[in-house]
Amino acid sequence: MGKQLQMVWEGSTSDIPKITIPSEYEIRALRDGDEAGHVAVMREAGFATWDEKQIETWRSLHALPDGIFVIVSKVDDKIVATAMATHRTTAPHPSGGELGWVAASGDHAGKGLGRAVCIAVLNRYVEAGYKHIYLNTDDHRLAAIKVYLKIGFKPYIFASDMEERWKIVCDNLKWPFDAKSCPRPSKEFWIQEPEEDERKDQDDLNRYAKRRKWLPNREHRGFSSIGDVDAFGDESLYKPSLLGTATVVPEKIMAGASSPIKLTYTAGSEGVPEDASVTFVIRGQNPLGYIPKFSITHSGKCELDLKQMGFVVKKGYLVEGDVVTLESPAFKWTPLAGRREFKVVINCGDDQPERRLPEPLVVHILPKKLHKLETLLSCTHTPLADLELQVTARDEYDNRVPYSGCVEVLVSGEEKTVTLQNGFGVSILKTEDENEIRVSARSPFGAERWNSNVSVPSTEMQAFVGDLHCHDFTSEAEGYPDDVYKWARDDKKLDFVSVVPQQHGWLDNETWTIAKYMNERFLEEGKFVTFLGFEWQHTGYGDKVVHFLGGDQPYLPVDDMRYATPAKLYEALRESDALIISHHPCYPPDSWCASTDFDKVENDVERLVELWSMHGSSEGYDPNDRPFQNCDPTRQVMAALKRGVRLGFTGGSDTHSGRPGGSAREPREYWGGLTGVWAMELTRRSLFEAIKARRTYALTDKRITLKFKLNNFWMGSEIPFDENVEIEVEAWAPEKIAKVEIMKNGDLFKSINGTDDVMKIRITDKIDKPAFYHCRITTVDGGLAVPSPVWVG
Repeated sequence: MGKQLQMVWEGSTSDIPKITIPSEYEIRALRDGDEAGHVAVMREAGFATWDEKQIETWRSLHALPDGIFVIVSKVDDKIVATAMATHRTTAPHPSGGELGWVAASGDHAGKGLGRAVCIAVLNRYVEAGYKHIYLNTDDHRLAAIKVYLKIGFKPYIFASDMEERWKIVCDNLKWPFDAKSCPRPSKEFWIQEPEEDERKDQDDLNRYAKRRKWLPNREHRGFSSIGDVDAFGDESLYKPSLLGTATVVPEKIMAGASSPIKLTYTAGSEGVPEDASVTFVIRGQNPLGYIPKFSITHSGKCELDLKQMGFVVKKGYLVEGDVVTLESPAFKWTPLAGRREFKVVINCGDDQPERRLPEPLVVHILPKKLHKLETLLSCTHTPLADLELQVTARDEYDNRVPYSGCVEVLVSGEEKTVTLQNGFGVSILKTEDENEIRVSARSPFGAERWNSNVSVPSTEMQAFVGDLHCHDFTSEAEGYPDDVYKWARDDKKLDFVSVVPQQHGWLDNETWTIAKYMNERFLEEGKFVTFLGFEWQHTGYGDKVVHFLGGDQPYLPVDDMRYATPAKLYEALRESDALIISHHPCYPPDSWCASTDFDKVENDVERLVELWSMHGSSEGYDPNDRPFQNCDPTRQVMAALKRGVRLGFTGGSDTHSGRPGGSAREPREYWGGLTGVWAMELTRRSLFEAIKARRTYALTDKRITLKFKLNNFWMGSEIPFDENVEIEVEAWAPEKIAKVEIMKNGDLFKSINGTDDVMKIRITDKIDKPAFYHCRITTVDGGLAVPSPVWVG
């Protein structure tokens, strides 16, 4: 049938029908403690994968505050219907809100409960200032469509088959259909028909409100409610001194502490008119922690309504000196230290430009006391060359602690002193022989010691460690770009990094220019390598990270028809110096974080797959290893390799907290990962060639040095068939290795228990048909290293 039907509602408060339900029912917003009942009615309505974690995700990331409505039976206090108002708008609706997740219990049918929750959502949108509301539905849902028509929704004609389909639907409902009066998209672009394998994407650039502009021929979309910045907008053409002032309390707080937050706005001489909003905008995904619902108080003579992290003047006018205060109950603040910045944005609507106060509000989240010393070495070194040791003071959440003083380290049995300034210290070690280098650091306050990773002498190639998938504020994430690069280079001593903008938000030319500039700014060949890239995101095909060798390459957006499918993307990149890595491949198809369709992967361009990130493990070997929420086992990596797909392995953080390599708190529950690469030297060209050759291994946060060869061919190789297979594994870990598992065709072939922090294994096998091999290294403290396979035949 093609794309779903869509309907839109563009009325006003007076157009909304009254809510009428039998007296034995109550309608209200979802409350804490309602989760189990909400899951039950959702599953009864056919949403089989719905669970309490999903509720929390939608409440915190997508739904309007108090935007999930439920109807409760007073007889047994059971939730029997629900619907949601979400600001996660999708194609092709500018500045729209989607009425979604409508569900009702069959045991209570015929009482108008579904209609009532839909009307509640409409009221919530109108109160929040939305002018355009829409929904998705299917041709066969005649009963639901009739309800939507009766409460004022109209058919939306956005593709060439829609008129005929709506005519059939309305004929079946005996409802008058006038195609000329149906709303349509304003741009012909959205009326293009999909190609044969072009799948629906839930996201497109029209979900972003158009911003007023002074350059008439320049298209721009973005909204400040997630901290977007329009460099060519007219935000510089107003007088911010007239807008008022604002404060935040506390201005400083300890990481992980429990405390309320208070945001105060005092109106300036210009005042704030009726229907205008004031929003405290902060970048990222719950960057302060999960904040409970605010309460609002004010000194003015008008009516105000809460809206996200801000308010709307519902009736009247805020005049100069009126004070509005938003205050939350006590909550647990994020454990991640650093500067958090609010922009105070004022939006008066009516095509007026968004404006903001001249000063950001700043909260400084402070690290806790010293918990450990992190000692880091390069994974390998050239014998007799100097080796840099880095020591940093960390708290329990991995924040750097501003400790200054001397600490004692033990370097291969010899005591040495390292001086720390502001929690950071470096020492140059002399490698006078061809032995491995180990370091342990002693606490300045006691006898406790912490081990470094092992640095291994190597003349053949060198092992480098980095993160090929992390984000900064040019995505829906935290962190100014320079802070993210510095964290990778300085705090975590990574050898390489790729800070990639996401395409879930429309990416304008200025954003891509910033990405390219920062990527070049931090490149230092031989010391720290940066790769330009972007995350190509499509809910129908999955998320893929595109990496370029060059630093001045174009951005290929998913909403451009030339790059709208993986096949088109592969074709565009095939003759270039670029490669693709699939990300979180085992989510269910068509979810917001979509799965990878491995049957569509073309290995000459898409060379690798991410085994794990903050989303969890996609490996598909150990079900207890960081399980995904809503995992589709058929989309796990081992299942794909067993079907014949040939992909190398990486790990990445997908950090949205500005911390490459992972952190103690991400939007998802897991730390993240790293990628190890065997290359000739620390340069862009050498690393890119090695990654494309799949001489890579996936790491968790433990820096394990790992060699894996088959018949003397490196990890990632495809070699001619040979019935005699010699497998070589060498691993060096910061802690004792618990076990080494040799894998054959994705299944366990042999398991060897660990005895030390070094394991060197050579075993043989005999085969009579093509096979692929890899291994898994597990340390006693849960660290993992998994190399790209070698394919024989």
